[in-house]
Amino acid sequence: MKHMITVLVFLLAAVFCGAAEKSELSAEAFLDRARYPRTGRSMAALDGIMQYKKQGGAMESVPIYLGLLIEPGKTRGQLILNEDEGYWIDQLLRQSAAGGVTIAVRPMRTRPEQSRLLRYGLNPTDLTMGFLHYDLVKELPPGRIKGLPCRILVLASKGGEAVRTYILRDYYFPLKVEFFADAASAEKNQNLLRTLEIGSFRKKNDLYYAEVINLHGPDWRSRVTFRQAELSVPPVGAL
Repeated sequence: MKHMITVLVFLLAAVFCGAAEKSELSAEAFLDRARYPRTGRSMAALDGIMQYKKQGGAMESVPIYLGLLIEPGKTRGQLILNEDEGYWIDQLLRQSAAGGVTIAVRPMRTRPEQSRLLRYGLNPTDLTMGFLHYDLVKELPPGRIKGLPCRILVLASKGGEAVRTYILRDYYFPLKVEFFADAASAEKNQNLLRTLEIGSFRKKNDLYYAEVINLHGPDWRSRVTFRQAELSVPPVGAL
């Protein structure tokens, strides 16, 4: 299936955002920097494994592939799980006064009710950091993840889902995201549905990608580990 790729899509979860400005930003301006990192064109082809274990059950393990391309104003990608479940992901900056981003996920020969990926606790749009484009509700007091200072924002989608996202203060990159059913639950930190956290980064060809992504819910846990990575900055017009 992966040989069908003609345009690879870069997912924002795979690239580190670079050096920070030290000035204090409002929550709105800080979120804007996280949503639209100042990066150029990048490509990635990531191969690895996804593991899932439900409480009291056996460990499941399947191969995972991610093809990625990011360009100014758009992100596109292909995500394949176990060679029999796949998704095209398109994330486009709206060219209008209202602005914002349009995110579309198109299954490849996979009906949502049969999705192994969703059962494992991963939404394809998690990898494009689609949650960063939810509406800003409020900023909470700052915190630390693995000793690194983070600003914590509550964001909510128009469909109801809300998140607490822990964004690196100095690099504008989310290290941890907690998912809730609605904004009220997120603000009160009640009824947590699932958590996504970057376990480790790795650098290749002067680009960073998320080598390990950990997820967990009330009675399950998952891990994505990318064991092979090809990263590059393609010349304009190469794709």
